[in-house]
Amino acid sequence: MDEFAPKQFGKYYLIEKLAVGGMAEIYKAKTFGVDGFEKLLAIKRILPHCSADKEFITMLIDEAKLSVLLSHANIVQVYDLGKVGDDYFIAMEFISGINLRDVMYRSRESGEKLPPDIAVYIISEMCKGLDYAHRKTDPSGQPLGIVHRDVSPQNVLISYEGEVKIVDFGIAKAAMNISHTMAGILKGKIAYMSPEQAMGKAIDRRTDIFSTGIILHEMLTGQKLYSGESQFEVLKKIRTTKIDAGMLSSDVPQLLRPILAKALAYRPEDRYQNAGDLQVELTKFLYAMYLDFSPRKLSTCITNLFKEEIAKEIGKQGDGTIADQATSSMSLGEQDRQVEFVHREFTPPPTTNSTTARNTKSKWWVGLAAALAVMAVGGFAAFRFLPFFKAEPVAISTPLPAALPPAPTPKIQQEGVLNVISDPSGAAIMVDGKLTGFQTPATIEKLPIGQDLKVTLSKPDYEDFE
Repeated sequence: MDEFAPKQFGKYYLIEKLAVGGMAEIYKAKTFGVDGFEKLLAIKRILPHCSADKEFITMLIDEAKLSVLLSHANIVQVYDLGKVGDDYFIAMEFISGINLRDVMYRSRESGEKLPPDIAVYIISEMCKGLDYAHRKTDPSGQPLGIVHRDVSPQNVLISYEGEVKIVDFGIAKAAMNISHTMAGILKGKIAYMSPEQAMGKAIDRRTDIFSTGIILHEMLTGQKLYSGESQFEVLKKIRTTKIDAGMLSSDVPQLLRPILAKALAYRPEDRYQNAGDLQVELTKFLYAMYLDFSPRKLSTCITNLFKEEIAKEIGKQGDGTIADQATSSMSLGEQDRQVEFVHREFTPPPTTNSTTARNTKSKWWVGLAAALAVMAVGGFAAFRFLPFFKAEPVAISTPLPAALPPAPTPKIQQEGVLNVISDPSGAAIMVDGKLTGFQTPATIEKLPIGQDLKVTLSKPDYEDFE
């Protein structure tokens, strides 16, 4: 990807180019308000050849009017649809994480498949978002008839906190329409179509359910459900193949096969009739077979899969690269500042022979990011990396760029901000011996600048960290 220089884009400030597709470019961006208010978000800028298609834009606007009504934990929130010059764009929630397609690729590269409990949990969370969207009504109670149409791994984002979110409600229908005249838009997505969709028939919510079944099968087996030497061959298989439980791979757990087979039923009337019913069945299976399952397991799994990438980005922080990107996104009126990243190991107290001795872990990790003014730490390619270093604390001078977005100049902040992250989380934070009321991870604001502060973390079964 070409090197990108941060720039103004209407009322938004583009910080970093994250991805380029056949229809749009994705940017990490910020918007500014009064008194130093900042909001991080993602901007999807529609490419010129799509913006020039009037039918596409009309459909995009119509769909976006519906998608902006969706507000759910498992759906990426759409904030705005607008136009800057000749460029149409969609502003949406920024997710610090990675898409499911890359997760699946990485697990294949490592020679492993995603654990069944994690795969089932991801689909269960997707079903929550789909069910909400499918059931959405207008103010008069009339169903809006929202169907995603493109439920594929590329459109499922997983945050490093273990959140699962579906993206691109409100753009899929327009994309499907323009794909009939522009090759390449649907490349890689045909394999997740339902039979009725592949035949060009009318579709409804049950098409989205079929697509989730395809994704679940692929996560469990590590293989695509439909494959071929050409897109035509893939379409032919989708149109003609009827799947039953006996045809499913042995990699699919026995008790899960009838659930998956029903989601993949050839006739829509034989499938689950709504995503909520599929979600209930998946949840029953999950907690019947994995009694101790926790959503945090997903976060741990994803972090482990992308360990090398995270380490590389942390290394970039050491030479100022990431810090420089961060300062390019800061609001007007801020002064040069120093950012200090600290890595420390935290050792629990020794156990005793007493029967009442507490269980302890061997160590914990604490990350502190302190700035002399309001600090913005940027990620890379939608990742948010913890500032952990094995070296001694390093001070990085990060001057402001020459050109900043033309916005009203706020007052220079005379207060500091402290970002505190620990592993394990949930440690009480004290500043100068006083409880702040926050637990890690947290951001402590309105701290004095120019004086030393004593920060203490306290958690049961661990020695205090200062």
